[in-house]
Amino acid sequence: MSQRLSGVNVNENQGNPFQPDLTYRGFAASPLLGTPQGISVYQDGVRINEPFGDTVNWDSIPTAAISTINLIPGSNPLFGLNTLGGALSIRTKSGAQYPGTAATLYGGSFGRRSVDVQRGGANGEFDYFVSASAFREDGWRVQSPSDVRQFFSKLGWQDGTTDIDFSITHAESDLTGNGLLPQSMLRADPKQIYTLSDHTRNRMTLLTLNATRWLTGDLLWSGTAYYRGSGKNTINGDVNEVSDPRNNVMAYDDGDPNASSVNRTRTRQRGYGFSTQAALTSGDPPGRGNLVIVGGGYDRSASDFRQSYQLGGFNADRSTAPTGAETEIVDLDGGTSTASLFVTDTHSPNPRWHLTGSARYNVTRVRTADGLSPPLPPPAAGLGSDLSFAKLNPAVGAAYTPEGAPGFYAGFSQGNRPPSPVELGCADRNSPCHLPNAMASDPPLKQVVARTIEVGARARTASGLRWNAALFRTMNYDDILFVSSSVSSGFFTNFGKTRRQGLEAALERLEGKFSWALNYSLIDATYRSSAALFSQANSTADANGDIQVSPGDRIPGIPRHHLNAAATYDLTDRTTVGAGAVAVSRQVARGNDNNRHQPDGVNFLGPGEIAGYAIFNLNLDYKLDRGLRAFAKLANVFGRRYATAGALQQNFFPGGNLAAPGAQVNETFYAPGAPRALWIGIQLTPDAAAGRQARAAQAGRD
Repeated sequence: MSQRLSGVNVNENQGNPFQPDLTYRGFAASPLLGTPQGISVYQDGVRINEPFGDTVNWDSIPTAAISTINLIPGSNPLFGLNTLGGALSIRTKSGAQYPGTAATLYGGSFGRRSVDVQRGGANGEFDYFVSASAFREDGWRVQSPSDVRQFFSKLGWQDGTTDIDFSITHAESDLTGNGLLPQSMLRADPKQIYTLSDHTRNRMTLLTLNATRWLTGDLLWSGTAYYRGSGKNTINGDVNEVSDPRNNVMAYDDGDPNASSVNRTRTRQRGYGFSTQAALTSGDPPGRGNLVIVGGGYDRSASDFRQSYQLGGFNADRSTAPTGAETEIVDLDGGTSTASLFVTDTHSPNPRWHLTGSARYNVTRVRTADGLSPPLPPPAAGLGSDLSFAKLNPAVGAAYTPEGAPGFYAGFSQGNRPPSPVELGCADRNSPCHLPNAMASDPPLKQVVARTIEVGARARTASGLRWNAALFRTMNYDDILFVSSSVSSGFFTNFGKTRRQGLEAALERLEGKFSWALNYSLIDATYRSSAALFSQANSTADANGDIQVSPGDRIPGIPRHHLNAAATYDLTDRTTVGAGAVAVSRQVARGNDNNRHQPDGVNFLGPGEIAGYAIFNLNLDYKLDRGLRAFAKLANVFGRRYATAGALQQNFFPGGNLAAPGAQVNETFYAPGAPRALWIGIQLTPDAAAGRQARAAQAGRD
């Protein structure tokens, strides 16, 4: 998506290929707690944002089973909660669409080796599809291995009026994401790690039932039901930032003799739900008529979160050396339930004009319960809360689609996101959390509301050139931000207003043996309210560590310009070469929210921003006999050193050695990008003609 779609950018905050922050129009879908989430992600109609923090575990999506990915822009209320900047809809393969056997085997740089196998087929009214994949690599940074295993299966049945699919997704992963590096360490050796080490172990199972039925020639009913269970275990070695008044434990910077803390978390999540809708067409086609869709849904989830710490010191390689006992500090049970009703109507008075109106009403209840016994002493009084949020979100739009000329569209939409259990449990600046840690009874948060206005045009010329362009503006009200209070702790807070506006443009052309695509986006993301935020590593911070944010200050982590380009050329009937490029402009580092940080070379090191970069990639495909093809991919051709994200933090290891309490240096930390890499592989593809025929038949049924 980063290489093919406008407005999409990838930040490698964790330094792991399966733990990226994906941003679209300045809104994020990230696996990291603390990242403001603003994109809803669906797999076969099931929302897969994790209920505990609305995060997205990309390693749980069965890559080999993906059929299509659609990115829907704006705050479209039909896609439910968390659709602030857009929705990502992923559809999986079926045996009717993808018959035959396919397999891919490749490996190369960073000790990477990957294999996936899939098989699909149909027998009468039944079809099946199954895929399995395994991925391992040592990682390009020190002690950064990854291990991902994914399984997907789907059984379908269809006749002339009914289509039923039941699928099972299972994923297991062991990931090491060793995060940001201070500028001084990055320049010395970008492969090293600040503190060792950060491990995440994910397990997920998703059961999905989808059904559609034509009740009459004009009335289509569809429904989805699901159950999803997941588990996440993490173990992170960090500088001691623990605050535990029960056991008289304080942060290392406050004089605690324990320099390190091994922080362990365990999260168990269970969710189920259903949605149903009916679509009725009427009028006098072709080109005229009305389509109305009415539906509703219900989702319920439960989350169990446990966290402990174990204090100690550091070894010479900055790995933790725990000496104390493991102590539980958080025992949080959270639950969410959402009921919704929606309706949309598209009226086409003639073949050129299409008018749409939509609305969705969401009622969400978020409950948290503190299982810690005994509870924390006053003023912290426990984590229990029971809050309800309701919102009616409208959308209107119009499209003009003349034949043989550019088409135009315009629309307004609104979406909302209630605070998640982790945000409600970590909202007190006087009791910051260790992403999260030492949760206490916190002030309630407001739900986020986003309103989007968009206008655009698109066309396809007689010569085969396709283009589109769009102008958009999204205003967020009561945005929920994570404000850092130290190198690894902080708190969630509402922020008055933020704005993301800009331009997207794309060109694409296929000319015989040569095809190319060019995508550009301009995103102006700014705060629109004044507030005091905590950022003690910022050179402009006052004695309390606060900085003053003003309207017009750029929001960190969002590049203003993003450009991607791709081209392929068929050298022969068997050989195809391709090239791609991604160029990203500079971005503001997290913690430099006021955009005023200035390094002095002594106590404040680094500029508080991440420089722009451009990365070039090459690929080569060669068709062998019997459905086989060999391929090679060369990433970061010129070996460019670059960073994709950053933050202002305190470096407790200036010069590589542990500093005494109070002697740490404020520095810009960076997420280093991967160096040059080469991967070579071989792929088995099913018969192309049979695949096209099956997909055409499926498209006719759809």
